[in-house]
Amino acid sequence: MRDILCMYYSRTGATRQAMTEIAQALDAELVELTDGVDRSGARGYLRSGMDAMRRATLPLAPYETERPLSDYRLVILGTPVWAGRCASPVRGFLKRRGLELERVAYVLTRGSEHKSEDIYRQMDQYTGKPHQAATSLRVGHVGHTFWQEEFLRQIRELLAEEGIDDTDAFVALTGIDEANILMAMCASRQKAGCKVVAKINRRSLMDLVSSEGIIDSVVSARDVTTELIVQYVRAMEGAAGSQIKTLHRLVEGAVEALEFHVDRDPDLVNVPLRELKLRSGVLIAGIVRRDGEIVIPGGNDTIRAGDDVIVVTQDTALQKLRDILRQG
Repeated sequence: MRDILCMYYSRTGATRQAMTEIAQALDAELVELTDGVDRSGARGYLRSGMDAMRRATLPLAPYETERPLSDYRLVILGTPVWAGRCASPVRGFLKRRGLELERVAYVLTRGSEHKSEDIYRQMDQYTGKPHQAATSLRVGHVGHTFWQEEFLRQIRELLAEEGIDDTDAFVALTGIDEANILMAMCASRQKAGCKVVAKINRRSLMDLVSSEGIIDSVVSARDVTTELIVQYVRAMEGAAGSQIKTLHRLVEGAVEALEFHVDRDPDLVNVPLRELKLRSGVLIAGIVRRDGEIVIPGGNDTIRAGDDVIVVTQDTALQKLRDILRQG
């Protein structure tokens, strides 16, 4: 199944010719758009210009694509230039489905010397994102072949730089939360099984992507910094006893997962866990032996000197491993 889609409307055949050549060069799927209106001849030319100026659109004739629009790595839209605007059938498509396009490029075909490159920005308004590449072709005139080949070079370079097909993990770390979310979603859709991580600092966006399962993992610079500060402060407070090695705050700080190193504490070492009198709200979730063996503990397991113990608790005031025991 092909992952590049070329879609176009053509009134005279010039756009069809250009898009057919581009689709063949990229081994892309090719789909023609039409609204069923007869736009041939001088009358059709005048109507097309008027429709474009009025931004009038009609329902499109049914068409099929091999996959959902959002699943394509790239969608290339081809349109003739009508009165300084894109063709009405292409505008109609963008109005109805432009937001489904994850990555888009444009091919304009024109009859005049004016390149009409402001049309790119007009079309971007319907997709909600900037286009990846574009070209303005005057089919049949000097320079047409050169600019078409230059466009193809840009597209191949864009796809090669992306390299998502060979990627096992993708991490989005720009300073813009929305950009990180969009890039991570795109990577997830384009490569099945790709582990996706995004840096997001705004709590509202973190809650959204977490609740919807949009992204595999979310990293917050604010939360990481907070954890390091809390870990340092708590470790300093407990300097007299067993030290906190690592600390992770969960459920917006309501729960903590702490890792303690175990010394020779007679109240903890070599005592079956079922006999330990643990405080309410404390769970011994794991034991890491000195040799690296990981134990998911049961009631008969014991903590040994030199182990690391993972404790999950709602009590965010634990300072030493002994604090997991009930007093008295």
